[in-house]
Amino acid sequence: MNKVLLIDFNIFMFRAIFSWYKRKEIPPTYTALNMMLSCIRKVGLNKEDLVLIVLDSEKGSWRRELDLNYKATRKEQRSKYEINWDKMFTKFSLILQQLDMYSPFHIIQLDYCEGDDIIATATKFFKDKECIIVSYDTDYEMLVIRNNVKIFSPLIKRYKHIKDPYKVLSKKIEKEITDNLVTPILSEKDYEVRNRIVNLLDLPTEVEEKIINRLSNLPNKEWDYDKLPFNGLKQKFKDIYKQDKVVDYNYKPRKRKGR
Repeated sequence: MNKVLLIDFNIFMFRAIFSWYKRKEIPPTYTALNMMLSCIRKVGLNKEDLVLIVLDSEKGSWRRELDLNYKATRKEQRSKYEINWDKMFTKFSLILQQLDMYSPFHIIQLDYCEGDDIIATATKFFKDKECIIVSYDTDYEMLVIRNNVKIFSPLIKRYKHIKDPYKVLSKKIEKEITDNLVTPILSEKDYEVRNRIVNLLDLPTEVEEKIINRLSNLPNKEWDYDKLPFNGLKQKFKDIYKQDKVVDYNYKPRKRKGR
């Protein structure tokens, strides 16, 4: 194993669903896989590399035990859209099952763990390997404190260079209201709870142990291209180890004059 790709699949899934909602032509499952495969090509993949496709638990998060208001508005926000969410999530689940069975990719989803927990623990577990997180979620920026961690953003199609990852955590704690956190910090106990919720560098022991147990027992798998989803993506799966689209980690776009 040379490096570990940690793919935050939720961002691809929801971007694809909302794109489909505006223009119902291409199945969102197809769009999500297509975007994910494009990002993998830009990161660059070798046959020895490990790919983990990470999802949030369907049963909620352990963080709700600390704060009942944690992500409490998510369901209400989704209800604003005329989307059968249960049916949509079932379609994605079936597609991911195919990937898990017929590709070397590993689908990681654990009860009461969020994708953030799995990715954070994986960067610690694979401490001697280069870990590349594929996501634009700013929560992961604190993990760059670990020397083996890089972040590739599907939004800007290049790596994020975090100037001061030490400040990321403090800002997450101090920020009063977000879509995830609506409970204000009014006391030292509130502050401690907020830290427990947002701090990916210091997860509860039982959470880490559950994830490490899963990561320690990953089976060896091979491609079965004929059984992978969508004929239109078969060639993309077959081309996944090509290095012709790899983005240089050190690339930074030049600022235009006058900006």
